[in-house]
Amino acid sequence: MENRHGDRAGRAAEWLDARLLPILGPPPIGPYDPESPRTAEASVCPLCGRRIDEHGREQDHGHTFLLCPAPSTQQLQVS
Repeated sequence: MENRHGDRAGRAAEWLDARLLPILGPPPIGPYDPESPRTAEASVCPLCGRRIDEHGREQDHGHTFLLCPAPSTQQLQVS
């Protein structure tokens, strides 16, 4: 009985693939494009404005926190 349902599901998946492939096209193969270089903007802390590599890191229960080397001039809004 389990084999019969497996065949039915397989046929349904093949039918769906046959219908969607002409519309959507083949799936993307993977992220094999070269990575874009990091910009200076991406490595600056949005709170204190200093470079990220100047910050300390603290880990607690699987979470990583950045410790700013300078007092923040902005307040982070969390909703």
